[in-house]
Amino acid sequence: LGSRFGNGIYCGSIGRKLGNQFFAKIFCLLFRKNVHDTTTGFRAFTKEIAQLPIKSKFTYTQEQLIRAIRGKKIVKEIPIQARKTRKSRLFSNILVYFYRAAITILKAII
Repeated sequence: LGSRFGNGIYCGSIGRKLGNQFFAKIFCLLFRKNVHDTTTGFRAFTKEIAQLPIKSKFTYTQEQLIRAIRGKKIVKEIPIQARKTRKSRLFSNILVYFYRAAITILKAII
């Protein structure tokens, strides 16, 4: 995983940073795996994980991460420097994103 938080440089808004940190804490509690950037778009994974069917109609980011951890795959973070955040094409309201991402995580757990 390319972690935007590993090197201390984060170009996003404070709201996004806090939201990402919140999800990372929840993720850590649920899966006992310390991941700092659970919403990163910079990921590399095995063919096996890539070919698993996706249940979510919103985003597959967290679902793939959960499946990798449950499948006892090695999950590592590498510090990256991301570009300055632009307006999201995925969602217009951060609360809507949190709600939908939480639903995705719950579905992946079940």
